[in-house]
Amino acid sequence: SFFFVLLGFHAQLDLGLSVALERAVARAAADERWSHVPALLGSGLLLAAALSAFLQIAVLAWPARWQAALGDPQTVRACLLVLPVCLFCSNAAAVTGAGLSGLQRTTTLALLRTVVGVIASGAVAALAVGGIGRLDVLLVTYAIGLAVAAIAGAAAVARELPAAGA
Repeated sequence: SFFFVLLGFHAQLDLGLSVALERAVARAAADERWSHVPALLGSGLLLAAALSAFLQIAVLAWPARWQAALGDPQTVRACLLVLPVCLFCSNAAAVTGAGLSGLQRTTTLALLRTVVGVIASGAVAALAVGGIGRLDVLLVTYAIGLAVAAIAGAAAVARELPAAGA
């Protein structure tokens, strides 16, 4: 549960990136600087990737004796190794979500988050009920849902830009 809670609290782990991007996209839209939006979101994704890379280095340096404090060391190690990728997927979804929110497309964002969230949660539940108990596999499954949300969010932003710029 520790790892799912950590993944669920990406808003605290993006260091304010999504809020800053939402505001920057809103400002660009207000000034009709539509060409700035993809660059803003690209910069956000780059920062999210850098944060995840830093976290991956920290995970690799995490002393094995500390892992026992969180649970079975082998399980904890496997989860720690996939956690940076999972957080990147979470932050990528937050970045594209910030783009939609900044473009005042919150209905699209809410629908996207709801549909993808239900599918990702359902996939995790199905795997767990089916006997898959490895937490790292369940985390990655949920992260794949977040990656799909990020891709769908980016596509939605791209569809909105020409309409917003017209």
